[in-house]
Amino acid sequence: MSTTTAPAARRKAFIYLRVSRDMTGERLTVQRHEKDCRALCGQRRWDVVKVFTDNSVSAKGKAYRADFNAMLDAIRQGGVDVVVAWALDRFIRNARDRLALVEACREHGVMIALVRGGDMDPTTATGRMTIDVIGAAAQMEIDMKSERQVAAAIQRAELGRPPLGTRLTGYTSRGQTKPDEAELVRRIFKMFHSGESLRGIALTLTDEGLTARSGKAWNPSSIRETLTNPRYAGRSTYNRHKTDRLARKAKAEGKSAEPVVITQGTWEALVDEDVFDAVQSMLSDPRRRTQQGTDRKHLGSGMFLCDTCGQPVVSFSGGRYRCKAACVNRAHGPLDHARVRQIIADPEDGPEDGQEAPLARGVDEFVTAVVTERLSRRDARELLAPPTVDTAPLIAERDRLRARLTKADADYDDDLIDARRWRTKKDKITAQLAEVDREIKAATPGSGALGDVLDSPDPAEAFLAGSLMARRSVIDALCEVRLQRGTRGSKTFDPNTVRVEWRS
Repeated sequence: MSTTTAPAARRKAFIYLRVSRDMTGERLTVQRHEKDCRALCGQRRWDVVKVFTDNSVSAKGKAYRADFNAMLDAIRQGGVDVVVAWALDRFIRNARDRLALVEACREHGVMIALVRGGDMDPTTATGRMTIDVIGAAAQMEIDMKSERQVAAAIQRAELGRPPLGTRLTGYTSRGQTKPDEAELVRRIFKMFHSGESLRGIALTLTDEGLTARSGKAWNPSSIRETLTNPRYAGRSTYNRHKTDRLARKAKAEGKSAEPVVITQGTWEALVDEDVFDAVQSMLSDPRRRTQQGTDRKHLGSGMFLCDTCGQPVVSFSGGRYRCKAACVNRAHGPLDHARVRQIIADPEDGPEDGQEAPLARGVDEFVTAVVTERLSRRDARELLAPPTVDTAPLIAERDRLRARLTKADADYDDDLIDARRWRTKKDKITAQLAEVDREIKAATPGSGALGDVLDSPDPAEAFLAGSLMARRSVIDALCEVRLQRGTRGSKTFDPNTVRVEWRS
């Protein structure tokens, strides 16, 4: 009597596929690897139960791989005998994932089979050692590749060549200028240098239907990222911190968080170095951090001065300006009172074409009228005079005071000084900073928004058409506005309580 043996049950297999970068999005590499893995399963008479794919996902570091984790969960649930991959480095390239895979396979008796590398059995000591050795070799390859990439990036920076990788807005991947994007970058710098806020710039671009190169809407963070990139000034740098988070961590540890400027780049700069440096100084001013938000809502808030104590006034509800010491209580805005025509110079040298000066109501409208009338005069462009003094020492002093202000804040945060001493130091340094700023503005009257206004065919019209921040910048460059206390109980505006002192 003859007997027959039942055929052995076919093994069930998972296939795991991964490539780090899919440059075209067509999944061609993944498709080739899947074909090879299925061919191996066919040769070994294994049934493919499911295919897990992480396309354009790195296996190093802490990158999350959705299908890799889904595969581990499926292994733990049972119902699979072997996991097939093209090569081990397609599978695991860090110790954490290697341990998770080995433990899952060992507990459930699952083999690992590779198109390039043979079989490994995680249930045996020899198999686990083989996986560890191959995995360690893959990790070493990653580390060596990273070291080579860093060395190559530094060398490119030393040669003044644009870095490889994602291209910068305004340039092609080879560092050539893209005219339409370059003009947008120049405009962003010009708007901020003229006094516009980060949020104001983002809103303006969004309202015009302009988006960032990623296709997303502009926001204050993306505007700041553009303004702080030294490549726009033609500087070749090496960024030692790959992410903003690492840069902030380095700064918190007292280390330099700025890119290392190595040499001049071989590409065309989109903004002058002086403008770029001025923008960095504006962005790093610690006084910006004391504001609630990035936009001003009133023309004179934080800029007009109290004539009694010399401190900036702020705007409160009820249509009035006040300083912190309550020396000033001035009505502002379109209040109901008689219109006042202001003459600020010789009547014979008044506006061209016999135009009348604008009429004013309230502090804001009064100051706007005075400046508009000044810009409408024939000699307005003489305000765009070159600096009369060397501003380098003033700028150095301003940087020193800003550093002291930052240190005072840090000392208070670290409980090294109490609130009273912090406030005293802060008020003293802020007053010194304001004086240095006034000296710099007086020495460079034609910079920023004022220069743009005076370069226009009709300076007065250009001033009135500008945003609130741009008008503030022009006023601040031209004059110092001081407010005196008005008559107690009066609800109407008295122009005699406003002093406009022209910067010379």
